[in-house]
Amino acid sequence: ERHIMGSENLPYRLVKDFKEYYPDKSIKYYFYSIMLGKANNAAKAVAKLGYETYELSDYTFFKGDEEGLSVKKKRRKKR
Repeated sequence: ERHIMGSENLPYRLVKDFKEYYPDKSIKYYFYSIMLGKANNAAKAVAKLGYETYELSDYTFFKGDEEGLSVKKKRRKKR
């Protein structure tokens, strides 16, 4: 799936297993999603587990670098 470069993609269905994937509670965790509300729900659920979380809302207006399967490479125009 497409995501912000340098971030890790954790499907919402795996939020309940967050401690298994990310045991370090000293790190700040940021959540965003292409679907409105999912990031907020995930951030709240993980915060209840004792993590410091921040919700970045949706992914619609992100203008930075992306990576993942659905990112198209920019091609140079032939001269």
